[in-house]
Amino acid sequence: MTELQLNYRIDEVKTSIEESIKKEPEFLEQYDDPSLIHEIASTYLLYYDYQHTNINKLIEEQEDRAQLLSLKLYLCDNKNGLKKVTIEADNNEKQRFTIHSNTAMRLFGELFPPYFIDRFDADCQISIDQCIQQSSNNYGHEETALKQSHEDKANKTEEQLNVIEQLLSTLRIAKKKIVHRTIYEMYKVFIKKGYVPYDNDVDKYGFNLSSDGKFPVTKNAVSMWIYIVLMRMITDDEEKIYKTRDDMQCYIRDALISYKQDKYYHKDDHPFPYNIEKLL
Repeated sequence: MTELQLNYRIDEVKTSIEESIKKEPEFLEQYDDPSLIHEIASTYLLYYDYQHTNINKLIEEQEDRAQLLSLKLYLCDNKNGLKKVTIEADNNEKQRFTIHSNTAMRLFGELFPPYFIDRFDADCQISIDQCIQQSSNNYGHEETALKQSHEDKANKTEEQLNVIEQLLSTLRIAKKKIVHRTIYEMYKVFIKKGYVPYDNDVDKYGFNLSSDGKFPVTKNAVSMWIYIVLMRMITDDEEKIYKTRDDMQCYIRDALISYKQDKYYHKDDHPFPYNIEKLL
C-alpha cells in the first residue's frame, strides 16, 4: 500500500468513526479529539483491517487447496471419473460454462488436478511444503511422484489434507483473536492520551504502565467508546452493537484479559504454526 493509499484508507476510517460519534453522542462525543481519532483509525487499519483481510485470503486459499486435493484423491480412487465441470463467471448475468462429454471429463481428470494443483500451490501465500515444514511433519517420501505407488500418493494426499485442516483451524482462531489484539492496541492509545484512570492494584491487563502504584482500569467510558466504534466497523449485527454499559465494559475487559494470557493468546498473534505479522 502506497502512502497515498494508506492516508486515503485512514481518512475513510476516520469518517466512519466520526459518523459513529454523531449516532451515539452520549457515549462517544467526549472523545472527539482529532489526533485521538487519527491514531485509533491507524490502529484499526494495522491491527484489524489489514490482518483480517490477509487472514481471509489465507483461509480461502487453504479451503481451495483442500477441495483440489480432495478432488485429486477422489480421481485416484474412482475409475468413472467426473460427470461434468461447471465454471461460473463473475458478472451480473451469472453465466455458467459447463463441459460434460466423456472425452472432456477424461482429459480434465487426467490433466487438470496434477498440473493446476502444482501451479496453484506455487502461487499460494503459504505453500503445502511450508505447511509441512512449519508443522514439523516430514512425510519422508523420497521417491518422485512418478515412482510413487498409487497407495503412497493417496496417503501423502491424505496427510496434506490433515496439515491443511490444522492450518485452517489455526487461522480461524486467529481471525477471532485479532479483535482482542485490536482492542488492546486501541486501549494503549487512550492510555497514552491520558483518558484512562489508574485504580487497579495489579497490572490486570498487561499494559505495563502504572501511576502511584496503581494500574489502568477498564470500567469506564473508554471501554464503551472502543466497543461501539469497533463493533460498528466490524459487524452489521445491530444486536452486537447495542448492549448495556455493563455488557460493553465486560466485553472489553474479557478481550484484554484473553489477550494478556499467553495460554490462550500470544503477543505475536498466533505463533503456531504461523506468525501472521512476520509472514506478511
